[in-house]
Amino acid sequence: SSQAIALAGVAAVAGTASDMVPRGFALAPQVFRRLSLSQANALSPGQHSSRLVPAAESSVGVSAACLSSAAVAAVVASAVARQSSKRLGIGSVQRQRIAGVLACRSAASQAPVDEGEPQKKKEGEKKKKEGEISLDPPSGTRDFFPEEMRQQRWLFDKFREVATSYNFQEYDAPVLEKVELYERKAGEEITEQMYNFTDKEGAKVTLRPEMTPSLARMVLQLMRSETGDIAATLPLKWYSIPQCWRFETTQRGRKREHYQWNMDMVGVQGIVAEAELLSAVVAFFESVGITSKEVGLKVNSRKVLGAVLEKA
Repeated sequence: SSQAIALAGVAAVAGTASDMVPRGFALAPQVFRRLSLSQANALSPGQHSSRLVPAAESSVGVSAACLSSAAVAAVVASAVARQSSKRLGIGSVQRQRIAGVLACRSAASQAPVDEGEPQKKKEGEKKKKEGEISLDPPSGTRDFFPEEMRQQRWLFDKFREVATSYNFQEYDAPVLEKVELYERKAGEEITEQMYNFTDKEGAKVTLRPEMTPSLARMVLQLMRSETGDIAATLPLKWYSIPQCWRFETTQRGRKREHYQWNMDMVGVQGIVAEAELLSAVVAFFESVGITSKEVGLKVNSRKVLGAVLEKA
């Protein structure tokens, strides 16, 4: 950076910027950009407000934008002139001309400006930001690039292999459901956690926060209204890997969209269904190399809790 300062000062006087500025450097509108460490330490504490930071090159400097006094400008001009004379063999007369040019430019940069200009600049930047399109996905969501997509596909294939081996059939439902379907299950307060809105036809809809209501709706479609029987062979053994949405505060490891593996059984009496589902879970963990040393299964049952309380 010191080399850039010196050459920029000489170029400003001699008018040969294209020849003097080395490859990899650019002549900035303001001739000086950085102050050497020795010069910055010579200043009184009130003359600078920024801590020393590493420069882009090997030297250490402080941003000249944080320096405002005329004394600092003179120090910078003198430093640049000395650096120029040492590196390029410039005489004292030319050195004074360099210092004078830099001091004048520094004074001009400190001259009063129209107070309306900063406001106009801020408004222009604000309009530009408003017009720009962010490349980030919406809050709480994520992109799946090919590498992540391969990992997701591998995991989902394991879900499907295990479910199919237990004779489950895959199903799916629209990601868009009616709000009343969830209000009937959990009450109106559930809408605070949903991506719900009114569509252009006036219907109240939402991105599904879970799959169970959709499953119940589909099973009821199979029911004969005359007899109440299911027009399908029981038990129903269905599985799905839906993408679900919840408008909640995003946290580490918890976003507003998620995928979940569902295995549902309809029309089975007793605990046979639970036992089969637990067996499927164990089979899945084993298929991906996870054993009882890494995970354990805990069963929660209200009936067991009730029986324990009765005996107590």
